[in-house]
Amino acid sequence: MARRLPHHTFTDDALHLVLRVSEGILRAVRNLCVGALIEAVRDRTKTVDLKQINAVLMQPHWRHNTRDEAQQPAVFTNQKPKG
Repeated sequence: MARRLPHHTFTDDALHLVLRVSEGILRAVRNLCVGALIEAVRDRTKTVDLKQINAVLMQPHWRHNTRDEAQQPAVFTNQKPKG
């Protein structure tokens, strides 16, 4: 018997993060979603959440370090900044 994904595979938070990080570049959306689906398989879950998106963003090719930024990977949440 084949296991099926739920109708809403990506949570709303995950979708918002994908859209924000991809900056409107369709290839980035596709690559991030495919990577997140692979992470969901590794986690043995049927729903992609912020955990899986952030796991993909931690990979070296998603890091956006410049000379002036700290050598830390960017980890995103949907929480509004304080202040």
